[in-house]
Amino acid sequence: MFELYKDDPLYLAIMNNDKGKIEKLKAGGVVLSEHIRYMLTHAVGSLAVLNEYSYSWGGHICAIEGFKPERLMSVLRNLRAELGEPMYYSGSYSWEWGKRLYAPEMFSCVLDCFDNRKIPKKWVWKRIIDEDKAELAAIAAEHGWLKMPKKRDELIKYATDNNKTECLTFFLDFKNRTADLKAEQEKAEKKLMRELNANPDSLTELKKLWGFQKREDGTLVITSCKRAAGSSTEITVPEKIGKDTVTAIGDYAFSSVRSRLTEEQSIFRKQITRITLPDTIKTIGIGAFLDCSALREINIPDGVREINEQAFSGCRNLKEICLPDSVEKIGDSAFCYCGELTEIKIPQTAERLGMNAFVGCKSLKEIRLPKYLKEVGCLFYGCTALKETELPKGVEILTSYCFCGCYSLDRIVLHKGLKKIEKYVFANCQHLKELIIPEGVEEIGEMSFANCITLERVYLPASIRKIKNSYFKDGPPLSAFYNCPKVTVTVNGGSYSEKYCKRNNIPYKILEETYDRN
Repeated sequence: MFELYKDDPLYLAIMNNDKGKIEKLKAGGVVLSEHIRYMLTHAVGSLAVLNEYSYSWGGHICAIEGFKPERLMSVLRNLRAELGEPMYYSGSYSWEWGKRLYAPEMFSCVLDCFDNRKIPKKWVWKRIIDEDKAELAAIAAEHGWLKMPKKRDELIKYATDNNKTECLTFFLDFKNRTADLKAEQEKAEKKLMRELNANPDSLTELKKLWGFQKREDGTLVITSCKRAAGSSTEITVPEKIGKDTVTAIGDYAFSSVRSRLTEEQSIFRKQITRITLPDTIKTIGIGAFLDCSALREINIPDGVREINEQAFSGCRNLKEICLPDSVEKIGDSAFCYCGELTEIKIPQTAERLGMNAFVGCKSLKEIRLPKYLKEVGCLFYGCTALKETELPKGVEILTSYCFCGCYSLDRIVLHKGLKKIEKYVFANCQHLKELIIPEGVEEIGEMSFANCITLERVYLPASIRKIKNSYFKDGPPLSAFYNCPKVTVTVNGGSYSEKYCKRNNIPYKILEETYDRN
């Protein structure tokens, strides 16, 4: 289980709860590696984003799943002590720990060891009240979970409505001991007066529908759609609120999984089918429409420059989207897991496509990449319907897993200027029959063509200096052409590629005439 972490002895000792070895390693100046520190303190466990931490994160989760409570608490407290900062709380923990999380000692340990800002408090509070566990409510309060008067009063109402007397008694006692009722009342009255004194009448009405913030330049950012279940599922974003122009859709503004949503609001956001944006929009924020699973249609106005990370991730019913020439940046995972997306028009002026931008778009059949791209990241992993594409002439690197799992891909054009093909780039492209690697490519990563079961012809240029194999414990090395039963590789006589094919028993032939190398 811990083979992945053999270079992290202190982490292994902590996970094994070996107190003697922990003390010995610390005495010798051993600390947690930067890889482990980052893995434990950042969001690296999302299935939407494949990265260098994915495998070690999966191993970590699988390991702690089997720990008994006493060992688990000891491991968590030791990790927290060595890190010197709280760990990032992933939803994977809640899923694996289940009921154990709601035992008082374990609950206290989790709140001590993790960044409480990342814990899904809404669902935790619901469980605490539903089970009427006042002891857990007290622990949460000690960690600052009742600082917001509005949240405290919502919990009081929920406990009252559901006749949870133990929790209700605690909340009322807490409010009596800690609340400045006069200050809270004054704050509520000031808020009411600001709304009543809003100048145009429309502003008062729009405030009921939209959350927004004013920027330094005087324009507005839509921060939230306040509508709930029962509202129309076709939405038009206003061009102005009062006298101020709306120029941005803020982070998670329409997302069905953003924090602090009521259940009704979350349900409604998953039911939105159409959104019309005004021509004044310039920016679409992080996760702006994340998991709007029923969204079928949305316009991207001319003038939009940035579509940020996960902006449309999980919009499973979005079938087509046209991006204007003004778009310069498409963020990481911007359209990942848009399973019904068959076509997307990307402006040729776009300078950056983020990692995992189209991962899991299983209906995407064809895409034309912008001509100024220098690097093609892990864009199309799992795009099982993608049949063909051509790389821009300026691309120098194909990043790991770029076309991995594109089962239908049968044609791809690579151009001179390409220098490096990283690992698993074409793995599992099961309809690819021919591939010409252009002159200038110097390195090919491990398992680059693995499981391309119909691949028959590959040309490797004389410029190649390195082709990596995969090595697994107690097994022979696996070549870049692992499980390519039909392949014959064309190489230059005396080249590194010829030697590689000989050494790895890969069928090959010597180039006898000019080969079309694009």
